Amino acid sequence: MDLVGIKPSDYHAKKAFHEEVEKTEKKILQAISNKVEKTCARKLAIDPIRHVLDKSKGPYLSLKHWGLNSQSAIVLAQGLMHRSDIELLNLEDNSIEWEGVKAIAEMLEENIYITHLNLSKNKIGHFGAMALGYMLQLNSNLIHLDLSGKYKCTRVFGEGVK
Repeated sequence: MDLVGIKPSDYHAKKAFHEEVEKTEKKILQAISNKVEKTCARKLAIDPIRHVLDKSKGPYLSLKHWGLNSQSAIVLAQGLMHRSDIELLNLEDNSIEWEGVKAIAEMLEENIYITHLNLSKNKIGHFGAMALGYMLQLNSNLIHLDLSGKYKCTRVFGEGVK
């Protein structure tokens, strides 16, 4: 019996071909989905940061040269909010911009146990500097803050301290 001019042998061949195409499309979509999930996890750094926080035992936490961005700094700040065992936090030479610095500053308004913070060679910007200046008005326990690097934020930093 012909279906719209297709002979039975052609019909089965085309059906098998379309089924194979569907299987391939599903595999491709699954691969893309897996890659997107991994990319999102890497960009947000939720799992790696939580793992580091779970395994860290103070007093020193160094994430120097980790390639952290603002999103991972936000996750880190949330994880450190109530930690009393970390005293020295080294975030030198990452890609943390003002949003991440703001989250760290807000964390330090609550966390009085961190006494040393190194944010050198990050991209803290004017808003990050202002957030740190404001935090210093509230947190007298931070005795060392390293902001060295290629950027100029001292004027704005001073505005936050006023």
